[in-house]
Amino acid sequence: TQIVGIANTPACLDGFATGSVNGALWTILVEVQLYLLICFGYKILKKFKVYQWGILLILSTAANLFCGYLTAEYSGILAKLIERSFVPYVLWFIIGAFCYQYKDKVIKYLRYLSIPILILYWGLRPMAVELPGYYVGITVSIMCPVIIIGLAYLLPTIRIRVDLTYGMFLYHWIVLNIIVHFELLRKWNWKVCLLFFIIVIVLFIFAIVKLMIWNKGEDSGYNPDEITTEFDVETMDHIQPMDVSRFEGIEDDGITTLLCLGNS
Repeated sequence: TQIVGIANTPACLDGFATGSVNGALWTILVEVQLYLLICFGYKILKKFKVYQWGILLILSTAANLFCGYLTAEYSGILAKLIERSFVPYVLWFIIGAFCYQYKDKVIKYLRYLSIPILILYWGLRPMAVELPGYYVGITVSIMCPVIIIGLAYLLPTIRIRVDLTYGMFLYHWIVLNIIVHFELLRKWNWKVCLLFFIIVIVLFIFAIVKLMIWNKGEDSGYNPDEITTEFDVETMDHIQPMDVSRFEGIEDDGITTLLCLGNS
């Protein structure tokens, strides 16, 4: 059901915490739409000049604001359809696509501007100013992707073949449900609580990935068709020739056979 935007929760979990453990899985539908968008639109986007990207960013900003207006004025099926479509979120996606397309020029500036923008962001938070926008105010919608991309490139290069961030996003709602169920917010500061569970999830996913890589193994380059007269023996290995007396009455076929016992 998630592929059509319905976050189905089993009946046995209806009474657990918020009652919607799978609440975040409706986003899979939005992700699929954005993947299709970039799949069919990338050939066009990569030919865009800077001013065309600017126009696209303005249009996606307008779409975000308009969706925010519609959901504020109207509820019901219209609000749900907007929530399940890519339109209100495309602004964040376009910002990321633009940074990728011009990464050689943009990233070197974002690396140094991300911290000042972050300070500006935290400075604006205490102000009781409600700016329009879908889900959050439009300034947050624009500043957050820029800050995250810039801060990410301030970190040293980490080569991980498997993307951990998407899994963290999908399961963050489960973590929040656990926090609600055990009333951890009453016992701990919410920031400490959230940091603890983020660390646990990252370690868990990292362990799973390492296990998958270990189970997959590495190609030893062994060719079963290769004919050789030499054997590679490790330190703890031992080749025990069969006693000559056991060959009595047996015709030698000229083939040498090795019987391997134990671990391969």
